[in-house]
Amino acid sequence: APGGRGDRDLGGVPGECRGELEGGWRTSGKRQVTAGDARAASWEAPGGDGAHAGKIYVRENEDSHDRLLRIDVTTGAVAVVAGVAEADLLVVFDTVCGDARGFGRFASCPGASRRHHAYVGGLLEHTVSVASLCRTLAPRYDGLDGDLLVTAALLHDVGRVEELRWETTVERTDAGRLIGHVVLGERIVSRAIESVGAAFQPAAAMRLVHLLISHHGETEWGAPVRPATLEAVVLHHADDLDAQAAGFMQAVAGAAVMEEPWSDAANAFGRPLYVPAARPRASAPAVTNAMR
Repeated sequence: APGGRGDRDLGGVPGECRGELEGGWRTSGKRQVTAGDARAASWEAPGGDGAHAGKIYVRENEDSHDRLLRIDVTTGAVAVVAGVAEADLLVVFDTVCGDARGFGRFASCPGASRRHHAYVGGLLEHTVSVASLCRTLAPRYDGLDGDLLVTAALLHDVGRVEELRWETTVERTDAGRLIGHVVLGERIVSRAIESVGAAFQPAAAMRLVHLLISHHGETEWGAPVRPATLEAVVLHHADDLDAQAAGFMQAVAGAAVMEEPWSDAANAFGRPLYVPAARPRASAPAVTNAMR
């Protein structure tokens, strides 16, 4: 397969999802989704009682290489969502992303208009990467609220779906130019919190919103406020790490195709970059037992 990915072992995918991912995204018959030709895969919160079950959607892609990558990304998304135990946070996430149209747009949206993940599907790929980093980092720091951090990571760039249009080329909408994805995303999530009602504690809502509006780190980088909680600091650096690493790989892609050891200096980093040797891509994180 292109890029050395080879065939994927779907053992980490929950059984109810596996039939939808094998053999060109077959649907299991539980639900047919028409918006954007998406297909549904289920998640269930830890505990296995089904009380907080939801759906996650992916857009079909006919290219086999992209399909294998999308299986990895989708499996990772299901695993990350399954790791959130706080019911109120799951409800907020499900309100934002729990329908075919909403997540269909999220799954196809580019991650940015340039520099990193600036291609169809880039937002989902970037989001899963940042959320997976946050899930790994959370246990290392005493007092850090892992559920809050991971939920914010899943939602931190949701405003991109209103900031960008990508029918033919990736470009900013009027709202994207005048308001920007940080504020647009805060509005989307705040509406979801309001729809949950009084069950969502105001203090928790304020902390979640703070993570969303501070994730760019500095005001000159587009953050209305700078990170002021432990979770906000970790989210900012996880987001920046993934953006920088993805930007690096994008910058050296041309040199890698030409089998050159170095890129030229005409890139976002402003200097020649060493091209890493190609390695097989690791599979997405395994899904927890509660998912099976």
